[in-house]
Amino acid sequence: LYLYINQIENLNGKEFENLENLQYLHLAYNLINFIASDSFSNLQSLQYLNLNNNKITSLQPNLFKNSIKLQFVYLDHNYLQDVPLEIFKENSNLTILSIYSNNLRTLNRKSFGELKNLILMDFSENFVNAVDQNIINEAENLVILYFMANFCASGIFISFQRELEKCFMNYQYYFDTITNSNENYQFHLASNLGINLRVQTNDEVHVALTPFNFPWTPMIEIFIGAANNTRSIIRRNQETDVVTVPTPGIIRADQWNGFRITWANHAILVWREGEEWPFMGFTMTDFFPVNFYGLRSINTDAIWGLQPTRSQQYYEWIGWPVTLIGWGRDNTGAGAIHKQFAQFRVLANSVCSTRFTEYELCYVDDGTMSMSQPGDSGGPLIAFENGIMTQVGVHAGRRTVSGITFHSAVRLSHAFFLNWIETYSGIRIRDN
Repeated sequence: LYLYINQIENLNGKEFENLENLQYLHLAYNLINFIASDSFSNLQSLQYLNLNNNKITSLQPNLFKNSIKLQFVYLDHNYLQDVPLEIFKENSNLTILSIYSNNLRTLNRKSFGELKNLILMDFSENFVNAVDQNIINEAENLVILYFMANFCASGIFISFQRELEKCFMNYQYYFDTITNSNENYQFHLASNLGINLRVQTNDEVHVALTPFNFPWTPMIEIFIGAANNTRSIIRRNQETDVVTVPTPGIIRADQWNGFRITWANHAILVWREGEEWPFMGFTMTDFFPVNFYGLRSINTDAIWGLQPTRSQQYYEWIGWPVTLIGWGRDNTGAGAIHKQFAQFRVLANSVCSTRFTEYELCYVDDGTMSMSQPGDSGGPLIAFENGIMTQVGVHAGRRTVSGITFHSAVRLSHAFFLNWIETYSGIRIRDN
């Protein structure tokens, strides 16, 4: 059934009632923004589904429950922010899954059933920063993974384990949870100096920062979407509103809302996901250690996805491409006349040598036959993250282990404070 290039906006569940034998459904290039959970419930024979180039922002978890013969699913060029848990649980025949050019952040194994028949996945041009390694481990017949232009990795991968190491590492720190309406704060350990959070809710949400896993004085509370979704607030010690910012419509119902909250160096800063500058901030006059953060939802339940912000530990950069800038000797052995550039990729220190510590970055050439030279020591090591240049280390030298040359840099922890420095000094440190 070919219904592509039309003006269809909604699938309300009645359109395909008597098409039990339908095997091929093409709905690309429409204006679909809503799909009822029972839209495909009668399509038990469906094998091919194309929903490319629509305006779909979310899918119901049981959408494909009855389509057990489904093999090919195309959802490219939509606005999906996640792959709902268990949405493909009953689709063990799935062979090709393409969700190219959407807004995905995380890939969770619980979204899928059996993966043994999957041979190709395309998640290119999303914002993926964490991948559940079990997806790769259990997709035993997976041949190609298209993953270009994502946050934690980018490429067409066949050697999945090595290329996606950073994505797997990030997922270890990712978790999701649910808070029930108007209950007390749900507390979690604050392992770093900030959190990236995504929340799906229809009303305001609160985040508390405390020394203990219960309300205490001192305490900071952050209210996002307060007063009927018109403003956001920072409150001190459960009684004094120290910051109030107009934020009309900041919580969007029935979709994921992303934020980043940091508390480094006495400064509470709150960003919208994808924005460079915080929309709300407060400098604590009475400093206290933030050992726990609490989550609370108002008037409705909320689904949360959380991940610590980057801590600048060496393992946070595993798999990351980096550029060394130096004035070392050129290939002829003569001193360089111009600045030299070399491309590398960060490795786990355990791969390089047991002599590397968490205070060093270990890296090897990025397939370009790059090599540091005498005279490069002290040169900056630069990482590009989301289009922003950040100096993550200072080149220290190179060493050979088992015939392989590894390079090392002294890790710079100051990079963690760049946002705070830029916000409060007004000095532009990083370059877009």
